[in-house]
Amino acid sequence: MRARMLVAAIAGGLLVVANPGWAASGDLDPSFGDGGRATAAFGAGSGGNDVVIASDGSIVVAGWIEGMVAVMRFAPDGVLDGGFGDGGATWIPLGHQGDEANAVAIEPNGKIVLAGTDSRERFVVARLTAAGALDPSFGGNGVVRTRIDDRFREANDLAIQPNGRIVVVGWSGGDWTPRFALVRYLPDGRKDLSFGDRGRVVTPLEWLRPTASRCRTTVASS
Repeated sequence: MRARMLVAAIAGGLLVVANPGWAASGDLDPSFGDGGRATAAFGAGSGGNDVVIASDGSIVVAGWIEGMVAVMRFAPDGVLDGGFGDGGATWIPLGHQGDEANAVAIEPNGKIVLAGTDSRERFVVARLTAAGALDPSFGGNGVVRTRIDDRFREANDLAIQPNGRIVVVGWSGGDWTPRFALVRYLPDGRKDLSFGDRGRVVTPLEWLRPTASRCRTTVASS
């Protein structure tokens, strides 16, 4: 089986590009989408921030559409999966413009977990069913919001531990008072109070400024 490299990009909508992993020249994979490109136009204000490949080869992209959190799923050949959400996409309005998902992961049961930020500058974690609907067993309505402190804050990435707990990493603070922030959630969306200070760990960086868009996390097996 040949490997593919995938990139989600902003292009007045969504553009997913694939090329065979063995192609040193970087040629597009003609078996994917239209000559190696799959596009989904949902208006001028939309784009993708993260992508993950499910165990069945389908491709899930998370980002935003017109100020709302958005998720799209493509079949392995680059065609939008009509069985997911509404014609291949799910929109999650959180109440205000400026909401977006920055990271996506898939649980072993096929449920989709998103991490991002809402317009009120809170960490947002949402979980969808494999069909693209909000999962009411997570946080009561599928969405959990966490305020880190009274500063600007943004969630950038997440990882799912083998026991189902969800670790979200991001940052808070302004240019001169940056802090890395970690929050761990139980599988049902509650904060894990055994982790850090009531589920949160905030680490000041003194006069250093982190590159927030590059905050990434991974978890050990234990």
